[in-house]
Amino acid sequence: MRLQGRVIAALMWSLAAGSVTAQTAERASASEADRPIAPFDTDDARRWSVHVDDDLFSFANRDRDYTGGVTFGLTGRRAHDHPLSLAGVLERVDRAMGFAAARRGDAELKGEALEIGQLIFTPTNLAAAQPLPDDRPYANLLYAASSEVALDEARGVAFQSTLTIGVLGLPFAEALQSEIHRLGGGIIPRGYSHQISDGGEPTFMYSVSRYRLLGEMSYGGRPYSVRFGAGASLGYLTEANLEITARSDAPWWSSSDATADYAGHPAIGGTAPGARERPRLQLEAGAKVHLRFYNAFLEGQFRASDVEYSPRELNPLLLDLWVGATLVFPKGFTLSYTIRHQTEEIERGRGARSFAWGRIGFAQSF
Repeated sequence: MRLQGRVIAALMWSLAAGSVTAQTAERASASEADRPIAPFDTDDARRWSVHVDDDLFSFANRDRDYTGGVTFGLTGRRAHDHPLSLAGVLERVDRAMGFAAARRGDAELKGEALEIGQLIFTPTNLAAAQPLPDDRPYANLLYAASSEVALDEARGVAFQSTLTIGVLGLPFAEALQSEIHRLGGGIIPRGYSHQISDGGEPTFMYSVSRYRLLGEMSYGGRPYSVRFGAGASLGYLTEANLEITARSDAPWWSSSDATADYAGHPAIGGTAPGARERPRLQLEAGAKVHLRFYNAFLEGQFRASDVEYSPRELNPLLLDLWVGATLVFPKGFTLSYTIRHQTEEIERGRGARSFAWGRIGFAQSF
């Protein structure tokens, strides 16, 4: 029954109630001055993607912590106009939070994205039916997220904002993981009745990031870029963060799935299909420092959960490291792999451990 949970629940219901109204009002009555610039209509702006996360993809024989997730994404005008899009609400939240004003001047909207996904977290002992108070609690999130990226090319600055709305604690995650384990001969999880917000509870997250280009260079005919980012989020993950990312053969301002926390900012941008006849390899590596104030996957929200942690039992300072590669084929098809490591967030007990996971992605630009 924490204050953060009450605030999130109240804001969530407000956002949900205003979603349809905001979408309609933005399209029907907004003036040209207030109407957002349409995303550029190049081939790379129209894109679908599927990403699958699993701790087994990190070459570790473990099934715990952030154990898996799946996301489906769209970019371009379809992402803005999709029935599940939160773009209208995001535009209003950006203005209310002052983030829209930060992008004024020469900043140009470069792309929009819609992402739908499921995240699953589990403790180590999946066979235990009783609560495990000294390990990570079961948690899952089913969500939809809308995001947009704007670029001020003259200043070498890019901005991204994302609004995510979802539901914690749905029974669907237990059925999904149980069926996957049953088919693969794994342990059937028995403790989902003790998960965070068991039975379902709405939640949200609003996140913003500002990226600055530090430098561009070329080596062996391959372009590279290095950028610095500063961001913050409010909601089921509430934090401030700093990151540095090095990338090759991709627009420096584009948002890649590798930089997302579990499934934060959806990927936006990339190289247009058909730009080269031969496959090419894009590389990325980065580090992010988090000052985390609240994590609903560990602390719960408004509803009481059998296993919860207090802020005093968690490490607020976290470090993420990642490295990834994307193979870009002719005609816009891409295959990507990213491995990510996070330092321990729980201070004591069996849950006090760092963890890693891998992400495999498929995407097609049109």
